[in-house]
Amino acid sequence: MEYREISEDYSVSGQIQPEDVAAIKKAGFKSIICNRPDDEQPGQPSADTVGAAVEAAGLAFRYIPVISGQITAE
Repeated sequence: MEYREISEDYSVSGQIQPEDVAAIKKAGFKSIICNRPDDEQPGQPSADTVGAAVEAAGLAFRYIPVISGQITAE
């Protein structure tokens, strides 16, 4: 899994798969925020599936879906 560091405390990546979680934890991450809405693309894992893997690994998980074109200043 590839990720891009935005700051010392924040990185971004593409779609995380449940099998990526062990490597994410090993890399030192403490939490994962999923911004991808469920069913955005066929075959992507649901936030519940990713969240279960994240929490089973002892990391924090939050699901905050962002829909393209619907982001406002508020």
